Amino acid sequence: MPDQLGSDKAPVRLAGLYALERVGQDNPDQRPTIINVLCAYLRMPYEQPLPIARLPKDPHNDLVRQKVEMQRPRWEEREVRLTAQRIIIDHLELIAPDGDDSTSWGTCPIDLRGAVLIDLDLRGRRIGSARFDDARFIGPALFSKACFSEKVVFVHAGFHGMARFTDTCFAGDARFTSTHFAKTSSFSRARFDGVAEFGGAMFTGDPALGQAEFSRPHKLNLKNAKIEFDLQATGQHWVPVDSPYPPGWTEVTRELVNTDQSRVVSLGKEHTNSAAVGDATA
Repeated sequence: MPDQLGSDKAPVRLAGLYALERVGQDNPDQRPTIINVLCAYLRMPYEQPLPIARLPKDPHNDLVRQKVEMQRPRWEEREVRLTAQRIIIDHLELIAPDGDDSTSWGTCPIDLRGAVLIDLDLRGRRIGSARFDDARFIGPALFSKACFSEKVVFVHAGFHGMARFTDTCFAGDARFTSTHFAKTSSFSRARFDGVAEFGGAMFTGDPALGQAEFSRPHKLNLKNAKIEFDLQATGQHWVPVDSPYPPGWTEVTRELVNTDQSRVVSLGKEHTNSAAVGDATA
């Protein structure tokens, strides 16, 4: 079965994934190894296909057909990767299962460092230790009402679509150091029971961290985190110092970007940088 995953034919790779899933369902002792294999597959390099809108239009032109055919392996590999993601997600424990949850494989560690993840949907799942360092999230990344029961790492990860951590529980440390949120994100009503590290993170629009709960506020770090507000976009209006940032944190610098079309603010500690706020707005 691992040999099938190395095939140059997408149907053969898909067959290998389904075979691994059947083995895992029938053999509980093999499940951690199978999850490791699936994660390793998703960590392999992958280039996204060109969007359909950017592909040539005339299918009767030889050059057009050649370009379309060149994209086919990427689209096929996309389906294989979505299947690998689906197998991992389907066998994570549901926090509130509706009836029999015999498909659950428990909370196996997940190592997706550097992976390209597409339309990831982990809503309502219980996840053990998880590594997403340097991962690229293409499309929406949905973690609402999920629970990370152990440490989770998103250091240097890039969210290229919206990111939702609404009502998410972080029972262990959560590290988002230098994470880039290129689209809207929300941590509304998220709960952080351990370290909450956002140093150097870059947000687009208000991430609603002021609406999150920090059980150990002294373990929250927002130093040098930046938020970019698009002044032309609905719902991203910049709000001055009384923005709902977590207690103890505020804006320490503000700068206009692109001729007043957007504004970037940097966060820091209130008690050490209150003077800097006044200086920045002078």
